[in-house]
Amino acid sequence: MFAFVPGKDALLFLAKIQKKIISAFNSNCSAEFFATPVFPLWAFFDFALPEKIISCEFLEPILKDEKFIFPVKIIFLKDGTENEINLKVVFGKILGERKSSLEFHLDSDEIKNCFPYKIRVFKTGNVLVQNNSWQLFDEKWVKCQPL
Repeated sequence: MFAFVPGKDALLFLAKIQKKIISAFNSNCSAEFFATPVFPLWAFFDFALPEKIISCEFLEPILKDEKFIFPVKIIFLKDGTENEINLKVVFGKILGERKSSLEFHLDSDEIKNCFPYKIRVFKTGNVLVQNNSWQLFDEKWVKCQPL
């Protein structure tokens, strides 16, 4: 399994937004369910990333299947054409007795205006997840190469 690991500045930014969103959700929900943070703020996937990455950005957070997600859009160049890879950084999940149709909308313009959040560098590597811990091996820094 591979992992997409944002740089330190991006991780701090995401953690700040994560805290605000989960806090806002929990202050507006009933006692039967609540949101809890999920770490690490990494995206996990089963394929190697391409070499020529043009851009990488975090899109507006969403709630899907009782998980809070930061969608990641990576644009890369292959055979002279631009292609797109979409990854998901899960940053929260809902626990307790859930309602079937949970909805959450970002009310805060402060959060909405932060996205899309572009980053220029990130790490990737092989990841081993075991006993509720994770280790990154064969780390490689990737720098976006805009056209």
